[in-house]
Amino acid sequence: MKGSSMNPMLFEGNTVCFKEYRGEILKQGNIVRYNDSKGKDLIHRIVAVQQDELIIKGDNNKMEEEINYSQVKGILAMVLYT
Repeated sequence: MKGSSMNPMLFEGNTVCFKEYRGEILKQGNIVRYNDSKGKDLIHRIVAVQQDELIIKGDNNKMEEEINYSQVKGILAMVLYT
C-alpha cells in the first residue's frame, strides 16, 4: 500500500488483502478499494451509505468523495502490518 490517506489505520508499506466486492451490503466504516473517476486504484473508508452512492474519505483526509457502487472493487479483509 502507498500513501498516507488512511493513517493511522494503514501505513505505507502495509500489505492489504481485499475480498472481491460482489454486491454485498456495504456499511459505514467498511474500508474499500475502488477506482476513482480517473481510473486510479484507491483505498478509503465509507463514511455514509446512500441509495445510489457511497460517501468515502481517507482517515487522514479532510475532503469526502462520492462514488458509485460500481466503482467498488473490494472490501478490506486483512492487513499485514510490516
